[in-house]
Amino acid sequence: MLGAGIAGLAAARVLAESGQRVMVLEARERVGGRILSQDTENGTLELGAEFVHGKPPELWRLIHEAQLETYELNGKQFCYEGRALSECDQFEEDFRWLGKLTDWDGGDCSFAEYLVRAGVPKSLWNRLICYVEGFNAADHRVIGVASLAMQQKAEDAIEGDSLFGIRGRYAQLPEFLAQKLQQAGAEISLLTRVESVHWKRGRVEVNCQTAGQYRVLQANTAVITLPLGVLQHGDVQFSPEPLETMRAIKRMRMGNASRWVYVFRDRFWASLKDHPLRQQLRELSFLFAFSSEPPTWWTQFPEETRSLTGWAGGPVAESMAQKPSITLQLEACKTLADAFGLDVNAIRSLLIDSRSHDWQNDPYARGAYSYVPAGALDAPARMSEPVQGTLFFAGEHTDTAGHWGTAHAALTSGLRAAAQVLNSGEPIAG
Repeated sequence: MLGAGIAGLAAARVLAESGQRVMVLEARERVGGRILSQDTENGTLELGAEFVHGKPPELWRLIHEAQLETYELNGKQFCYEGRALSECDQFEEDFRWLGKLTDWDGGDCSFAEYLVRAGVPKSLWNRLICYVEGFNAADHRVIGVASLAMQQKAEDAIEGDSLFGIRGRYAQLPEFLAQKLQQAGAEISLLTRVESVHWKRGRVEVNCQTAGQYRVLQANTAVITLPLGVLQHGDVQFSPEPLETMRAIKRMRMGNASRWVYVFRDRFWASLKDHPLRQQLRELSFLFAFSSEPPTWWTQFPEETRSLTGWAGGPVAESMAQKPSITLQLEACKTLADAFGLDVNAIRSLLIDSRSHDWQNDPYARGAYSYVPAGALDAPARMSEPVQGTLFFAGEHTDTAGHWGTAHAALTSGLRAAAQVLNSGEPIAG
């Protein structure tokens, strides 16, 4: 098992509980992959996956089994476009054009091309681009409308408009899975960096280093749950190369995102005495500052935390990645000051901590999460096909239901890969 994110842990648990000998190899010093809950003196800050999107049954079964507490984010949404802050009232019009994607008969094309060909009013372009790029960590000039339409249908099926948080730490999910698979007899080898995979039908040899010590491991099958960006970058060499799988991998895209968590002395947005929206802002959930950096903000309302998370996806995130952290901090304070009608120095005086994780340059992630370019809608299904009953690929990028970029896509892909191994008749370890 290569990778101890949600996909790898889920697959390993199923296989171990089915009586298979399983070893999970993970390059980091922890499990969880792109789930990163950082404990600080100001509380636990989520620097990776944070939300439960809708009600995907597999993920909710795991949450209930782990006996984790959840809460629904049910506050108010506000928009700021350089004038006065207001409650968002234009989303119905915006989402009408996104909803039309499910009936689009103009063939797969980029979202940028869709805006033109579908006759979307130019006054809406900025907001729609901001939403598509932010939600999908994608370039709107690349992402395909066929995948966006599939995503829309997938979200409708699981009530994806509802967002939930896990009380405490999101990392409780992978930690619970790790505990269960170890109880079933599987082994997790942390700080183990895989360099190459040599294989033939029914036999796999993995060359890796554990804390600097070279190792050669052998098995009958391997489940590969490395992130798409790592596979595309060639950090792990396959010999021979599984050509069809690698072609599909190269057709996908790894999206970029910039995410900063800012912690303040108090929930200042909830105590603005003279603001015309002072009552509504007590329930602030999301703030969309479409022309600013970062353009998207959220709280954990109804949890009364003192943090605001700033988020950007796609080209905006790539631009922000080129700036020093102090510059990003100053720009974030300026955005908040403008949006709430406050002095920027007042915002800066309230800021007591800021944290981020650079997923783009993280060698074990190389990006935030995947998205599907125009013309590549079949790529995830091709990646999910077993290679001669020996190599099995999983991860959110292999999802075939339209849930790319989510924890539940990673989870279900791991369950799928485990079932494929068991159905192949080959034990995973020899």
